[in-house]
Amino acid sequence: MKLWKDLKLTDDYLFSQIMREEDFCKLFLEMLLGIKIQKVVYLEAQKEVNLFPQSKGIRMDVYLEGDGEIYNIEMQTVRKTNLVKRMRYYHSAIDVDSLLRGNPYDQLKKSFVIFICNFDLCGDGFPVYESQTLWKQNGKEIGDEQIKIVYNVG
Repeated sequence: MKLWKDLKLTDDYLFSQIMREEDFCKLFLEMLLGIKIQKVVYLEAQKEVNLFPQSKGIRMDVYLEGDGEIYNIEMQTVRKTNLVKRMRYYHSAIDVDSLLRGNPYDQLKKSFVIFICNFDLCGDGFPVYESQTLWKQNGKEIGDEQIKIVYNVG
């Protein structure tokens, strides 16, 4: 067991404890994204989404709703080859979990899947990688409001 003074933000326990506190979580997101969050509507650490008994569920380190947007924050300390597809799956699970039957698709909220990694996922030396869906032919944003962000803190 580590002593408090030896813990780093990348330690699951410390990260979960900090992110459970609404004020800290809000401040953390505002600093990461460079935005102002007016109100946190819902905050949950270790939120689980199990859509169907036969499908793979997810467990999000931090799930936050605020200002009509959804944020999923993940701490990733182990390099895995499937992180980008995992981010895609998280977006899908968030969408299915948040849209009730009969509601129009325009009620889907803008969603952020944010991975904080202690390694450089793409290997290009950037501190932040951000992805949005673009049309191949003209390079314009599709407007699906699914944003993937990877922070390299290693």
